[in-house]
Amino acid sequence: MAREFLISKFEENEKNKQWNAIFQSIENLSDKQERALKLSTRIAHSWQNAEKNRYRNVSAYDCSRVVLKKTSDDQSDYINASPLSIPLAKRNYILTQGPLPSTCADFWQMVWEQECTLVVMLNKVVEKNCVKCHEYFASTQRPVRVFGTFEVHLRSEEQCEHYVMRTLELVTTDGSLVSDSSQSASRSVLHFQFVSWPDFGVPHCSRVFLDFLDRVRATGRLQQLAPVVVHCSAGIGRSGTFVVVDSVLSMIDEKVESIDMEELVVKMRRHRMGLIQTPQQLQFCWKTIAEALKMQRDSERSSKANEPSKAIDPRPTCIIANTGRGDGPPHLERSAANQMTSGQHAKSLTDISGTIRKRSSGEQCESEEDAKYARRDSGESASKKCARDCVKVNVPVTKAA
Repeated sequence: MAREFLISKFEENEKNKQWNAIFQSIENLSDKQERALKLSTRIAHSWQNAEKNRYRNVSAYDCSRVVLKKTSDDQSDYINASPLSIPLAKRNYILTQGPLPSTCADFWQMVWEQECTLVVMLNKVVEKNCVKCHEYFASTQRPVRVFGTFEVHLRSEEQCEHYVMRTLELVTTDGSLVSDSSQSASRSVLHFQFVSWPDFGVPHCSRVFLDFLDRVRATGRLQQLAPVVVHCSAGIGRSGTFVVVDSVLSMIDEKVESIDMEELVVKMRRHRMGLIQTPQQLQFCWKTIAEALKMQRDSERSSKANEPSKAIDPRPTCIIANTGRGDGPPHLERSAANQMTSGQHAKSLTDISGTIRKRSSGEQCESEEDAKYARRDSGESASKKCARDCVKVNVPVTKAA
C-alpha cells in the first residue's frame, strides 16, 4: 500500500541520512531528462521577454508555458508560468514566479483567462530586506489596486497567526475579455498568503503547514477543474513543496497504489524546471506527508477500536439484515466529497490536523512552534482554531480612483 511504503521509506531515508544523495539523484535525472526531451527556453530568453523573468536561471519551458490569449500587436504572450496537471491526484496547478511591477497586469490576465478562483502565495513581499514579489493584490492598507485593464478590490481579509486569507474581486475594464453579454466583468478570487516559510528554507513545523493546507483545501477550490495558481518568489522551491505535498496526499485519498516520490518530482520538472530547490525542502515534503499519513492511519485504527460492538440476538428466528456498511469506518469517495459544502471539504486532512493537536503534552516537540501546538485544546477543530487565531476584516465596496 502506498501509504505504508511512503512512511517506511521516509523513516529509512531519515535514519540513513539520505536526503543529499536523493536530491542529487533527482538533479542528475532532471538534467538527463531535459537533454533527452530537448526542453528549451528560447521564448523566455528572447530580447522581448528576458526582463519578464525575475531570475535569469528560472523560466518557463517553451513546450510547457501559459500563453496569454488577448495580446496587442506589440505585446508578448509570454508570462513566467507553467501549467502542471496531475490526473492521479485530480489536481491542476499553475506554478509561477512572484509578479514583477511590470508583469502584474499579465498575472491578472492569466488568472482571468484561465478562470482561476484560488491563488496560493507562499512568501512575504519583502524577506531579509529583499523584495521577493511585487504587491499585486489588494490589502487593508490598499483596498483597491489597478493594473492595466484590471482592478483588484479587497472584500474581506482574515489575518491568522501563520497566514492571511483574502477575498478579492477581480474586475476587468477590457470588454474583449468578456466573451459574451451574459458573462460578468468581475470575478471573486480567494487569495491565501502563507507568511511562515523562509526563502530556500522550510517551515519550523509541519503542523503549521498542514493546518494551512487544511484551510486551503476546505474551500473546495483545489478540486475544481480550473487551475490553482501557486507561487513564491521564483515559483519552484516553496511552490514545488506545496504542490508535492498536496498532490501526494490527494493521490492517497484516491487510493493510488504506488507512489515513487523521486520519480514524481522528476516528472513534475518536465513542466516546471527546478521544482524543489534544496534537500531540506525535499525532506520537509516527505516528512509532512509521512506525518499526515501516520495520523490518518492512527485515526482509522482509533475509529475501528471505538466502534460499538454489534448486538447479537440469541433467538434463532431473528435474521439481522446486512446494512452494506461493512465493519470499517465510513469512507468518503471523491465524487461525494466534491458535492459537499466548502466547510466539509478535505475532511480527511482536517481529521489529521485534529489528531496532530491531540498528542500528549509530554511528547517532545521539534520546535517552540510544535510545543505551542501540542498545548492547544485537543478538541478544537480547524475552523474553531482559525476563528480564534484569525482576525477578520470586512472591507466596504470601493471604486477605483
